[in-house]
Amino acid sequence: MMPSRPMTVGDEPSDQPYARWQVVDDPHGGRFIVLRVDGKDPAGHWVYRVVRDFSRPLEPSAYASTSTDADRLKRYELNYVANRPHVRLSAGDVPRSDVVYLVGSGPSLRKNWMHLLDVTRGVVLGVNQTPGLIPTERMDYFMCIDYSLDGSHWRDRMHGTVGIFDVAATPAVHLGSFKEKRWFVPASRSPFYDKARLAFPHLVMLEHGLNVTFTALSWIVRVLKARTIVLVGMDCSCPESMRHFDEPLVFDAGEEYLVAKDVRGHAVITNRIYLDMAEWHTGVFWFLKDAGIRVVNATEGGILTNFVEQRCLHDVVPELNGSASRSSGLTAEVAKSAKDGRDKRLEMSSRDR
Repeated sequence: MMPSRPMTVGDEPSDQPYARWQVVDDPHGGRFIVLRVDGKDPAGHWVYRVVRDFSRPLEPSAYASTSTDADRLKRYELNYVANRPHVRLSAGDVPRSDVVYLVGSGPSLRKNWMHLLDVTRGVVLGVNQTPGLIPTERMDYFMCIDYSLDGSHWRDRMHGTVGIFDVAATPAVHLGSFKEKRWFVPASRSPFYDKARLAFPHLVMLEHGLNVTFTALSWIVRVLKARTIVLVGMDCSCPESMRHFDEPLVFDAGEEYLVAKDVRGHAVITNRIYLDMAEWHTGVFWFLKDAGIRVVNATEGGILTNFVEQRCLHDVVPELNGSASRSSGLTAEVAKSAKDGRDKRLEMSSRDR
């Protein structure tokens, strides 16, 4: 039975920027941060927005965050039914990597993505729309937990990329020609996820937060065992009136827009959802810093400022490679071909808008 409130509230992080945080010591699940209480789900259970200590073992928990939206929960279940015949390999059975570049689809990505071509140490993990910009030759892994994306960013592509998918992700993941598809089950307590854990006990469990970045960080820490994580394209804001690298900001009357300060102290437009995402991510960064895991924010913009190093990607890549003069495994011809394809996709996207 889900408790109505946190059991034992401990001290808040000494440098924590969010007054709503509560650090809870659960005798079963270890320490975690309660960001807020979201109320009750359709079954009448209390739902919490939580961040776990990723260095601790993960078990299905009443505290695990889940959606309270009945329509979304139904869509998840329909997706699971469609994906189930294809679920075989576990996302938990992949080689470890001490360095991981986690690439989001924020507006800043258009300015520094090309430095990922020079990565020779570690792996590159892209999420959501990133295949529309990052050459798939330079994307080792791609993760999707979204229940509704149409697959246009990866359709008939991704031949050299391993896909990492939630069992309830959009069935459009099957439109991509992925090298492999590997699956995981979130630790959230819900009827279909409980059924999925019983049906596929060999699949790795991961945290399921507000967005794919949260889940990707769980996979990076729990499975890849990374000691250095480099964030790229993680704006959580809308600089230069762009929502994503290929999507302009269109003000929606149903959204709450605010002005925040970016990593340089400049004013930038954001919204409540992006601020919530930043809050989730910052909770993870606090735990990772405590565990001795280095997190570098090479977004070169955005609002992720706490518990991370702020660096430029063109400086971080050669540092982690071990030599500023070392070139990537991509030939000049492959890099040019990837860039030409990228430019064509962006041009088509602009025409579609």
